[in-house]
Amino acid sequence: GEVGLNLEELDKACENVALMIQYIESYEGFVRHCCEEVERAREYREKETGKKEDNGGNEGPVLPKITQLGEVAMELSAVLGGGESALLLSTISSTLESPLSHSEYEDTGRAVCSNLVEDMFYATQRAALRAIASGHNTTMCVILNQCANTLSMVIPSVLGGKRIAKAVGVLLGTKTISAQAAEALAKEVNSNLNNLRSTFGSSLASPAGGGGARLTEEDRVAREIVRKEAGAAFNDYAVSVEYLGKLQEVLVDELIRAEIDFDLDSDTQLAAATRGFRVVAKQLVEDDAIHGSLLPAVGQIIKGIVEKASETCRYDIDESGFEICETVGSWIAHICMDVGRLVEEIVEWLGKEGRGKVWKYVMNETSKRIEIVLRKRRFSEFGSLRLDADVRLLVNWSKEKLGGAAGVGELEGLSRIKQISRLVGLIDLADLKNVVSAEGRNWKLKKGEIKGYLNLKDTWEADEE
Repeated sequence: GEVGLNLEELDKACENVALMIQYIESYEGFVRHCCEEVERAREYREKETGKKEDNGGNEGPVLPKITQLGEVAMELSAVLGGGESALLLSTISSTLESPLSHSEYEDTGRAVCSNLVEDMFYATQRAALRAIASGHNTTMCVILNQCANTLSMVIPSVLGGKRIAKAVGVLLGTKTISAQAAEALAKEVNSNLNNLRSTFGSSLASPAGGGGARLTEEDRVAREIVRKEAGAAFNDYAVSVEYLGKLQEVLVDELIRAEIDFDLDSDTQLAAATRGFRVVAKQLVEDDAIHGSLLPAVGQIIKGIVEKASETCRYDIDESGFEICETVGSWIAHICMDVGRLVEEIVEWLGKEGRGKVWKYVMNETSKRIEIVLRKRRFSEFGSLRLDADVRLLVNWSKEKLGGAAGVGELEGLSRIKQISRLVGLIDLADLKNVVSAEGRNWKLKKGEIKGYLNLKDTWEADEE
């Protein structure tokens, strides 16, 4: 007949072995309790009579520390460990062989996550709870450590943090991909493909994609598939970190309910795996996708706008120059529009937390690039007014994307630009102390930076303090 691994049969076998261990542990616990009572009664009689009872030459305990039945339980725990490991890996493998499917991640928006995360954690939790139900410490150590190893090694590989960087790279590439190629990407991405960006092109494009070329309907469909996959990959990490925390809570509650003296932190690697996975997730998602792909694209956009906006990117202007800027429009407005268009295409499928995280990175990068530009400018009175209007525009844009002023307060780069605007907007240097003290600990600019920015203004001498 056909030879293969039947997951349902394997699950039943693991259930039966765990049940056998549970019965052995319960029976041996009962016998050991009876023996302890016999020993306690013997000690009491010897104390009352003052005579040592004849133990038939057996000076040790009635029941040895390790019994033959206990040895059987330990052998079964090894069998169960192998079965649970095979079941976990087979469940993950069968999930990956199925077509990639998604489910809603949050009630609002288009955020999705792939079902493989839920399947993996369901199988892991089932194995862990089965081990705890056995009440056998060796079994719990074996199974829970196997669960920890599976989560720490398999999840980063299966989820493939590179999925996000690859998909983002496609979105930023100058070359478009066909709908057929995008369909293949959506199916193969779970196999952790190598360097998709080099396949479809790694050079950066404008937010419209294709180096400014008009996208066909096929191109739009292809990009939509990639965007969905990028969002699902990002959300998978957020869901996994959340599930890891919930898994530990469930196991701790089960140990308390069963009155089992077992420390997850010291007796297993589960807590260490959780901490390690958070580090890996941060590295793969934030370092590879955001810092490796998205932020360089933002930098390219800002560089291009600064090179083109020669008139509106100046602050050494008079009244007529100010009026020209009002008519033509601010270079900051162009940055907000173009960067916003780029990022919105990528974050549309992300959950709320993921969107906020990406936007904060992008806004800090945008603010940093703008500050670099401001360091090379000089400011007149009208230029100071122009900068104040630009900064207000940037702040309002940030509030809109982050959903309020609370998130804006966490942006150090934006805080620095606001403070630069206040410095060059000073009419009298005597007000400097009040401006700095009003911010208190929130003041970001150092003493040398303060002097450097004050020296950029044309209305006082560079050597004034």
